Amino acid sequence: MVEHKFQEALDLLIAFKDDPRAWNNIGVCYMMLGNYTDADQYFLRAIDRGDTNASKNVEQIGWIKQVE
Repeated sequence: MVEHKFQEALDLLIAFKDDPRAWNNIGVCYMMLGNYTDADQYFLRAIDRGDTNASKNVEQIGWIKQVE
């Protein structure tokens, strides 16, 4: 993800799709790839587990949708 290789990161992270520690990062990958529906799903799961970064990412998706 640091190198902006979001598809490659997602391909690796998806193996951990049941691990709450990966949910925000999976959401970020989906968001950066333009798949806001799947991003929202992972962010909401992360938020339910108390991930404050996921909350900020949901806000970003809202802003992106307003601009598009």
